[in-house]
Amino acid sequence: WYDAVPEKVRRFRRYPSPDVSTTYLFDCVAVHLAYSSAHFELRRLPLRVTADGMTQVVEAGAADAEVDVATRCLNLDGFVAFMSTRLTGSGSSPGSKL
Repeated sequence: WYDAVPEKVRRFRRYPSPDVSTTYLFDCVAVHLAYSSAHFELRRLPLRVTADGMTQVVEAGAADAEVDVATRCLNLDGFVAFMSTRLTGSGSSPGSKL
């Protein structure tokens, strides 16, 4: 998708190259993790939300909650292919019962 966006639009909108960083998949990852941990490494981390809305990893005794957090994508290409298939309905998705 990145290559399909014209260069001047990428500069104006400041689209980062997905090879460097991306925030576009965060919502997809959150929805995916609601039913599957495939493609991701999960760790249980003690978290606290500060008064200004920042989420911080803290010591266990200072945590508001311990939460399973995706800390690493194990197979980005596989996840993108899975989500593309799932969202476009082209073909069958692995493990899909829909």
